[in-house]
Amino acid sequence: MDEFRIPVVSKEVVIEFSGGVQTAGFVFLPAAAPDHAGAMRLVEWLNGPDKFFPFQIQGAAASVIVNKDNILNMTAYHDRDSGDYDEIDDSHKCGVRLETPHGHYSGNVVIDMPYYRHRVLDALNGDRPFIYLLDGGKEVHVNKKFIVKARELGNEQEGADAV
Repeated sequence: MDEFRIPVVSKEVVIEFSGGVQTAGFVFLPAAAPDHAGAMRLVEWLNGPDKFFPFQIQGAAASVIVNKDNILNMTAYHDRDSGDYDEIDDSHKCGVRLETPHGHYSGNVVIDMPYYRHRVLDALNGDRPFIYLLDGGKEVHVNKKFIVKARELGNEQEGADAV
């Protein structure tokens, strides 16, 4: 059955589930992306059409199958200088604070949309189920269905007030 296997690369992530439980482990991204060289990026894969995926909990021998709809957020750590960074166009971003039932997330939302749709509101109302935040050395993908409130902080996210 190996002829039916798709080549993948593993990516270390931390998933926070809708109940607030956080679990570290690995997701498996296709080794070839359909529209660019290299592996599929986490943001592309997470916003893709598949609802279920295998997740290998750190230290476990076997994988479990997870439903994307029950993910509050998925965080991946990276270092741009080490090449462990998913190269995407993050030239247009805006500081934001997102409030969910289990806390808040602040960072720069990456708005990868046409130039006439470069507001945080446009990213929140877009078709993708997860919104993509950059926060220092990590990328945080927050499931939009769990966002209660959002506040734009402009291009500088420092000094955010409580919502």
